[in-house]
Amino acid sequence: MIIITGVPDYFMLLCCGYKVILKSHLHHKKDYDAKHKGQELDEMAYEELNIVRKCIKDVREMLQNSIEIYSQTIQGVSLEDRKLLKKVNVRVDELNTEAKKLKQNLTSTLLKFKADSIETGHFYVQVIDYLRELAHSLSFVTGPSLQHIDNNHKGFNKAQQLELKEINIKVSNLFDKIIKMISDNDFTDIPTIILAQQDLLESINAARKNQVKRIKSNETGTRNSVLFLGILNESKNMLLQTINLLKAQRDFILNNYDE
Repeated sequence: MIIITGVPDYFMLLCCGYKVILKSHLHHKKDYDAKHKGQELDEMAYEELNIVRKCIKDVREMLQNSIEIYSQTIQGVSLEDRKLLKKVNVRVDELNTEAKKLKQNLTSTLLKFKADSIETGHFYVQVIDYLRELAHSLSFVTGPSLQHIDNNHKGFNKAQQLELKEINIKVSNLFDKIIKMISDNDFTDIPTIILAQQDLLESINAARKNQVKRIKSNETGTRNSVLFLGILNESKNMLLQTINLLKAQRDFILNNYDE
């Protein structure tokens, strides 16, 4: 009987060779995984950059369309221009459709952010919510205005027109400044914007008090008063939603850049 007391040399060489191959394979796999992970992070960073750019574009266009629609609605009621009011109602429907689409795509958009971008995603959700609310408020200005003129009711009197014209000029100037801030990604002037908002709210309150006086002195009818007060109320809501939108946009942009 032959007893093997040692391991053959060729077997030892085979084991050593296997270890070298295994170690080399693991090393290359580690390098591949790291490189692949790096590529994924680069792709996600690129996706986030695209989202930021699109968000800036969407917010800017939404604000620009909103102020145009608002101004044309005030003009349409004052001039009793049914054709213009129908046109702005079509535009506000398109605006609401676009805002609704952004809301519906929210989940798929958030999945494109990096896993640790929780704060960024949170601020993006706020931006979309405020865009939706802005579009809603605007529709409550345009819809009743068209209905009022469509039912052959008279537009606003001279005093009401002057008050709404003053408010409209201030709103337009404020929106122009906000649009520029968002386009430039420069939010340092927000305190000035808030002061302008407060001035506008005071103008709206003053117009509301004047309308109460007109109601008490029977200068305006019920339908006229309901429409006028409704526009003032929604103008106030628009201002609040727009300032909230501006702050959310600032937080979204700055938080993304910090990352």
